[in-house]
Amino acid sequence: MKKYLFVSLTILFAAAFVWAEEATIQEPKIDIEADATVSWGVDFGSGTGKLEDRAMHGFKNAASWKVKFPLIKKGDKTSAKSDVPVYAEVTLKDIELNIQSKHDKNDKKFALDGKVDKLKAQLVFYGAYLQVFNEPGFTTNYANLWEPLKKSDNYDDVEDIVTSTFKPGFKGYGTKIGYANKNFMDLDVGLKFGSNGNWESKPADDTIDYSTGTGLIVEEPKATVVPKGEVWVNVKTGDEHFGDGDKKAPAGPYLKYSTKKGRGAWHSKYGFGLDFSMKPLDKMLGIKFNINSTFVHAKNHDTIKGYNNLSMTNQVENSVAFNIGAEVTSEPIDALKLKLGFDGGSLFHTGNYVLENGTPKNTKAFLWDMLFDTQYKWVGGGLYVASAGTAYQGFAEKIDDTSKKYIADMAMYVKFETKGDKKEASYLLEGLDAGVHLGFYKLLTFANKKKDTKMDVPMLMKLWGSYKVTMKDSMWIKPFAALWVETNHWENKTTTVLTKPYVGVAYNIGVTYSPAEKVEVTAEWSHGKFNENRYYTLIKAPANYNVHNGKLVMSVKVKY
Repeated sequence: MKKYLFVSLTILFAAAFVWAEEATIQEPKIDIEADATVSWGVDFGSGTGKLEDRAMHGFKNAASWKVKFPLIKKGDKTSAKSDVPVYAEVTLKDIELNIQSKHDKNDKKFALDGKVDKLKAQLVFYGAYLQVFNEPGFTTNYANLWEPLKKSDNYDDVEDIVTSTFKPGFKGYGTKIGYANKNFMDLDVGLKFGSNGNWESKPADDTIDYSTGTGLIVEEPKATVVPKGEVWVNVKTGDEHFGDGDKKAPAGPYLKYSTKKGRGAWHSKYGFGLDFSMKPLDKMLGIKFNINSTFVHAKNHDTIKGYNNLSMTNQVENSVAFNIGAEVTSEPIDALKLKLGFDGGSLFHTGNYVLENGTPKNTKAFLWDMLFDTQYKWVGGGLYVASAGTAYQGFAEKIDDTSKKYIADMAMYVKFETKGDKKEASYLLEGLDAGVHLGFYKLLTFANKKKDTKMDVPMLMKLWGSYKVTMKDSMWIKPFAALWVETNHWENKTTTVLTKPYVGVAYNIGVTYSPAEKVEVTAEWSHGKFNENRYYTLIKAPANYNVHNGKLVMSVKVKY
């Protein structure tokens, strides 16, 4: 408890020191949020007779509560005024600090809750600046596929895995020297330098290679020297004994494994980059540009390999880690937003192989993706294209041999959406939330399929609508409905496998009634199951072809 108190006091002292008189302290006001819901539902399953597909029903209780004692209002804070030519500043962007009690499963403790989206410290001299803190970014992600229609609560945490993100670049800690002038077309240009470690960097420890385990318990009658390259794990105590040819393990039963050698310390290797942004025509035209490169081969610099979880996209180790990105934005008229984004990196393995002297070699290429997106009040649309080797790559089956070939692929969407809130740009009618989303995916894969391949155009459509009718005072009723339609469903899970794909359908309908303030009664019928964080394989179990028999849920929610 003393440790947490000390940390809290340190944060408060630092905040007071940084902002001094400029800090905005929240009024002593307690903010309480709470809700409780009781629901009864029945999932009719799929009727296959399997245990996991049988009908299930019962009650479900859920509750959450939150008490906040705000200390500092959410917002941006800067420790120095920019109306003087020479100064040092510390900026905390998008901060919120409060003491909070929350009930989340078994957590019933008070905690210091808050966040700082970005902390930046720099020295400024007549517009020129030297970045002291906030490590410079050596990655680009200007082109990114739009968000899926159904997201999980932790979508942001798993985004790089599930959303086909291509984000080329590398890690680096260092500084940025640049010049910024908001009065001159919002110009900001900077040169970045970074290293993959520092003078205190330490090598990673050896780890256990569990794939090499014998699976046999070996009883050592006495203290025995553990051979170099091996690790013995005591099955009773769990103690691990890594061998170096000299260390001894005491008598006891052991499982024996090989070791995975830890990497050497990442240090003394450098990279650089250039950032450029400006708005030559204010909102009419915005430009961003970014280029980065290591000075050494990727194998000697701790590169980022998290574009997706496919090993084929790893950076070619015997080349520099080079990437480039650009973005052009425009708001030519009110409520119209245009964006063009591009990311590229070299060199990467594509996953396509060629024969060299009878040996298959993974081809190398410059990988890229591109996005064009536009939004105007109620309508929007976008086009996304990604090269072979990226997470969104496609497959070509129009080749002479029997193997598939990785190719570029593309996706597109159009949508119409209106919100019932007058504050929203897409407002049409008070209380009406409605829209239609039509997406097409893996279009080049579809175009390059063999003639006898049974596959329709990969399409996903969602229609939805709800209308909130205020009856009197706090009493209101809101009927709602949604329909999902998706192509390329093949398997009938009850009897046979269909000979050609069919259109899968899922839907839900319901109504929410509020008889008094903070009370909501909902009855909902849904038919079909979903995958989260997916684009073109969203419907897991369609409502048609007896794949799912539906689900009924009735609930009462009380909130404060």
